[in-house]
Formats: sequence, C-alpha cells, structure tokens
Amino acid sequence: MLRWMMKGWPGPVLFALLAGEASAQAPAEPLLFWRLRTLGVDEETSGRIEQVLRREIGRVPGVRLLEENLTRRVIQEQPELARCVGEPDCLVKLGRGVGAGKVVTGVLGTLGDVFSLDLRLFDVGAGLEVRRVSQTWGGPESTTIEAMRQIAARLLKPDSYRGNLELKTSLDRVKVYIDGDLVGTTPLPEPLRLSPGRHALKLERAGFRDFQQFVDVVFDRTVAVDVVMEGSGVSGVVSSERAEDVFSLGLKAGVISNLHATVGPKVTLEAGWRLPVWGGRLALLLESGAWALWESRTAWSESQGWIEVDGRALVWPVELSLLLRLLPDYPFSPYVGVGGAFYLVWQTLAPQGLPEQSFRDGVFGFQGFCGLEQRLGPGVLLLEVRFQWARLGLDPEQGGMSGQLGGLGALVGYRFMM
Repeated sequence: MLRWMMKGWPGPVLFALLAGEASAQAPAEPLLFWRLRTLGVDEETSGRIEQVLRREIGRVPGVRLLEENLTRRVIQEQPELARCVGEPDCLVKLGRGVGAGKVVTGVLGTLGDVFSLDLRLFDVGAGLEVRRVSQTWGGPESTTIEAMRQIAARLLKPDSYRGNLELKTSLDRVKVYIDGDLVGTTPLPEPLRLSPGRHALKLERAGFRDFQQFVDVVFDRTVAVDVVMEGSGVSGVVSSERAEDVFSLGLKAGVISNLHATVGPKVTLEAGWRLPVWGGRLALLLESGAWALWESRTAWSESQGWIEVDGRALVWPVELSLLLRLLPDYPFSPYVGVGGAFYLVWQTLAPQGLPEQSFRDGVFGFQGFCGLEQRLGPGVLLLEVRFQWARLGLDPEQGGMSGQLGGLGALVGYRFMM
C-alpha cells in the first residue's frame, strides 16, 4: 500500500497558444478598392471609415479584395494615375494594372454629425460603371460598422441585401399580404426574405378582423411577429429584431495547466445557442473534447521513502456554460462566461521501482473564462483564457492521487455562426 504525499515542485505555470486559421474559399473575381475622395472629413476620421469599409467589402461572399500596395507598381509606371479621383478611364487603367475585374471607389462627406458615402462599382473589362449606391449614418462606431456592412452588400451583392420576417399565427390558413401582395398562407414554410425597410403586413381570414401593421425589416436580422386570433378579435406582437446567427458550432485547441506547474493539450468541440433575450448577448454553450496531462514529481512511499513518480491522465470533460457578449456589434467583441463541468479522468502512475497503477475517477467542477471574438467569414475567430477546477476524489490510502484537477490555460479556435 502506498501513501502519496505531494512535495512542492518549483516552477511557474506554463501555457502557450496553438495557432489556427480558418480558410475561406477563393472567390472568382478580384476587386480593387481605390481610395475615397473626401469632402469636409478630416484625414484621421476618413482613414478609420475607409479601413472599416475595406474590411466589410472583404467579407462579402465571392469577393477577393486585392492588397492596396499592388497599385504602387502601376503608379510608378504611370505616375498620372496617382491623381485619379474617380474618373472611369484612370480607374480602368488601375484595375487592369493589378489584374482586377472590378474597381470600387467613392466620395465620403459630412454635415455636422451625419456622414454620407457614395460608392461606385466599375467593370474593368467593359470600362463602365455598373452600380452606384449611397448611405447616410451618424452616431457611435457600431453604427459606422453596420452602415459599411449594408453599403458593401448593396453594392457588390444586392441580392443578399435582405432581412427576415418570421410570422407565427394561432390559426392556420391565414392569408399573408406584404405591401398589398399575397405571399402565402400560414403556416409559412420559412421566414419571408424581404428588402430592408418598412413593409405593410396584412393577415386575412374569413370570420376574423384583419390584422394590419407596419413592420421594419433590418438587413441580416430576423423580425418575429406573433399573431393571436380568437373569436372575432385579433392581436399581434412584433418582437425586437434579433441576429440571424442563432446557433453556433466551434472547435478550440490550446493548453491547460493542472496547478502543479505542468501543462497539457486540450481540444474542445462546442455547440451554442443564442438566447432570445437582452439583444442576443447571452448564449448557452455545451462543450466536450479531450484533455491530456503529464507530470513528474516527488512523492512519499511508506516502503521506500521519497521516490520519483511519473504520472499521466486523460480527461473527458462535459462542460455547460453561460456566455455573455459585451459588445456584439463590434468587429472585436469581448466576452465572459461561467459554468459547471463533469470530468471523467483516467490516471496512470508509474512510481520508480514499483508496478504501474491505473485509476478512474468522475468529478464535478466549475469554470470561468473570458475571450475576444473577431468576425471572419461565416463565423468568428476567438482567443480565450480559461480557468477550470475540480477536486479529485480518489482515496490516497487506495493508492490514488488526491488533489486538484485544472488550472489556468489558453485556447484559440473558430466558431461557425448559423
């Protein structure tokens, strides 16, 4: 029989990051963004808005945004192009010089606290302007980000500039009219895809008073309308808009220490559900994966005194957490979370000069974490710092490791939003 007693093993708690990168499918046609002409906007503000616009253009599906520095070689060969401020001829020459199929440019202006942006899209092959859109906005930085998302979609993928109207009625066979046109009968098989803006909704069924209401549809959001029909009356509730990204699937990898100056790799799969409260800032996360630990330490044996022990463990965690996104409308969104976990642990101890011993344990613990999300493609890249803890319950008299499991660690990953 062995009694294991921990003898302090000095050393800092180490942890490192595993890098990961989400790859996106290469688009068919390259696009050049040429600098904006400004009217009454200072250089710092225009540079910040232009940076946000470039980022949102690069996120439009099917668009490969060319690097800005590619135009330097073309300008060295044709210096007059440096003075191009939106004329079709010089834009076409710039586009051909860098191998772009299309070129985007425009004019940014301001009047008081309100900004206006006029963008034009040129086809390099045809040498013609193919589309022109305008946008006005004012307010905090999050408003600027949303305005750039909208104008990029309207200019490059106008068919994708839509919002959803989700309609539920207490009765079936109710005729649904949008702006005077019959679009279907309840129950509708899926939400209605409508252009952003105000629409007139009308519901009609024989024997009931018509339900009529204006509904504001927002780009890339879902507005839910619940209508109750009873007797000859009718009532309806229009919920606040919510993000379309209700569910998420993610993969994270990194390292976690075990509070004994050792670290081990951890890989986690997660499934999330955005709760329909507080503007979609709250989400439930269910996580599971694998976590491995290795440890060498000095322990006490009643028969041999202090001896060296090599230990290893494989942990299967099942973790349920509540996540709070602090700034969900920003491109870099911080978040925090807290939750509980169940850990199934397989341990193996190899004492010097003694037979190897194996144990299994199941324990409950808790965890807390904070991180940062960066929108990329159909989801978000994330960087997360996590603390998790549980107490192992094996009796030392039976030869087990009675101690703590978990500690501080870091994870990186990608979360697909659906």
